[in-house]
Amino acid sequence: MGEQYTAASVFQEALLLHQQGKLTDAEQLYLIVLQLDPASSEAHHNLGIALVQLSRLEEAKTHFEKAIAIRPDSAEAHNNLGNVLGRLNRLDQSILQFEKALEISRHIAEPYTRTCYNIGVSLQALNRHEEAIPHYARAIAIKPDYADAHHNLGVALMKSERPQEALMHYERAAAIRPDLAEMHNGLGVSLHALNRGIVAISHFTKALAIRPDYADAYANLALALQSLGRLEEAARAFETAIERAPAEAKFYHWLFNSKKVVAGDRYLVAAIELAQRMVSLPQAEQIELHFGLGKAYADLKQYDLSFRHLLAGNTLKRQDIDYVEDATLGVLDRIRAVSTPELMQSKRGFGNRSAGPVFILGMPRSGSTLIEQILSSHPRVFGAGELSYFGRAVRLLAREYGAHVHYPDLIRALADEDLTRLGTCYLSEIQKIAPDAERVIDKMPSNFAFVGLIHLALPNARIIHTRRDAVDTCVSCFSTLFARGQPFTYELSELGRYYRTYERLMEHWRATLPEGIMLEVRYEELIANFEAQARRIVAHCDLAWDDACLTFYKTKRSVMSASAPQVYQPLYSSSVGRGRYYGDLLKPLLNALY
Repeated sequence: MGEQYTAASVFQEALLLHQQGKLTDAEQLYLIVLQLDPASSEAHHNLGIALVQLSRLEEAKTHFEKAIAIRPDSAEAHNNLGNVLGRLNRLDQSILQFEKALEISRHIAEPYTRTCYNIGVSLQALNRHEEAIPHYARAIAIKPDYADAHHNLGVALMKSERPQEALMHYERAAAIRPDLAEMHNGLGVSLHALNRGIVAISHFTKALAIRPDYADAYANLALALQSLGRLEEAARAFETAIERAPAEAKFYHWLFNSKKVVAGDRYLVAAIELAQRMVSLPQAEQIELHFGLGKAYADLKQYDLSFRHLLAGNTLKRQDIDYVEDATLGVLDRIRAVSTPELMQSKRGFGNRSAGPVFILGMPRSGSTLIEQILSSHPRVFGAGELSYFGRAVRLLAREYGAHVHYPDLIRALADEDLTRLGTCYLSEIQKIAPDAERVIDKMPSNFAFVGLIHLALPNARIIHTRRDAVDTCVSCFSTLFARGQPFTYELSELGRYYRTYERLMEHWRATLPEGIMLEVRYEELIANFEAQARRIVAHCDLAWDDACLTFYKTKRSVMSASAPQVYQPLYSSSVGRGRYYGDLLKPLLNALY
């Protein structure tokens, strides 16, 4: 009894010191407790907490494991071990511990809620954003005012391309904690994604009023300003972000993309100095810096240096993504095989008859943003940017046919009424964005894979296929670090093979679609004979001509693509023939293309 009493009294003294923040003294007393009572789960657990606070994570892990070995039903110990494993970047192991904590605490609201949140954090760190969503949702169901859970759910929904749902949770987070800059920054990000740039700017400004040193908020403010054509303000905001966080490589990349870099630019000098410490940067930051310097050296016409950085950035990015070339190209070839002229003819005559949608599609970086800007300058047109709605509607419809049915084989299975339903589903989504517009533009490039199905589901929709010189298109893709998708662009041979497969599919659609449904616009012809081509584009959309389409660069709207800085400038021809600057460096691409 005496020894147990002594262990208990020392433990109480250790707790007091711990609460006072005297961590090293508390550690020594916890160790004494364990000498007196090696089976004290509480001493191991609390020592683990103190060691976490002292940033001695491996030691903390050992003591949490010992606490669990003595008392396996301790949800708190499993939870804390999960947190330590997460900080040690052993995320899969951390999730296992959180799942054990969930099982133990499923009838106790507070620890269950916290553990749901922690699982969500670990899943997001693994880029498993869709899986994180239900865990945050469970936490919020139990604790509706859980601001951090609302915020992180907003992040997960944004990563899952569900900005409208994300907005609701960001709004809730900001309402619960209006004093936190992070909440306003998140809200601004979702508003920006929904083309509500002006309102987004107000929230980034609120975030900066709360936290003037918030570099990410300055950078996001810059992106919103850039999308609205306020390029000088955007450049200043990017520069301020760099001054607040000079080691953040992505800010240099974004700044260089927003302007033409000139010799002696002090931010270029800073980026070059940062590049001298390249190996010490996280891989994601190395990628950003390489792409930024690739753009800067191209502006300075130092093309060998430009290509060296682009090649390094693309190589690192390719290592970081899961792209299965055979499967991707196989699907594109399968679309051609399934979508025979006979099948397309047999499925015609149904679908939603609205003439509202306009699809601009093709390869990325082929001139689609310029064409969207021309059309969006027309008073009867709304440019909605790159929408994932059609692909999502196809996936939802495919689920009704069972896990074994996928696009393109889905086309054969679709009943006539399904085509109408698909078109109506898509139409209802775009009408939420622009209920008063007569034409709504969706410029998702990858919709080229759905051209035949788009026509069946929306027979009166207009399709515009943007085309550009193959080498110029591929070089532009290789020079771009895309915000999402386009996994085929980060290795020159893969990029060339993808382009060739895309080209074969577009040849198939040309032969399959009825006359007048798809207009092909060559970027080089648009640059060389602008007004005639612009009139042709407007007429294809069954619109009367409007002179505002000639001064497209004056039209202020939210442009979300990588081409945003370019479309707010008068027409220029310097992008034509850019492939020639890299010569033999492009051999892997040229061999794959030709």
